[in-house]
Amino acid sequence: MVEALACGKPVLISDQINIYSDIESDDAAVVENDSLEGTRQLLERWLRLQDNERQSMSTNAFACYQKRYLPSSAATKFIMAIKTDMK
Repeated sequence: MVEALACGKPVLISDQINIYSDIESDDAAVVENDSLEGTRQLLERWLRLQDNERQSMSTNAFACYQKRYLPSSAATKFIMAIKTDMK
């Protein structure tokens, strides 16, 4: 998922992926249940999107990567979490 976001590609994921809510909240993903029906719904939702909606999600995908998963961003969040736990 993260590699796709780094390439500016929106992702189609299930709600069982532990980072799905972050990606969904950044409007960089289509999320459905982890089932055959959910997979069908993912594909149908993606195919119904207009070109401008897909382009917006692509822009959001790269921004999501930069904000949440860029190694330096992840390291900063990790260090902040450690400092908070030490207080």
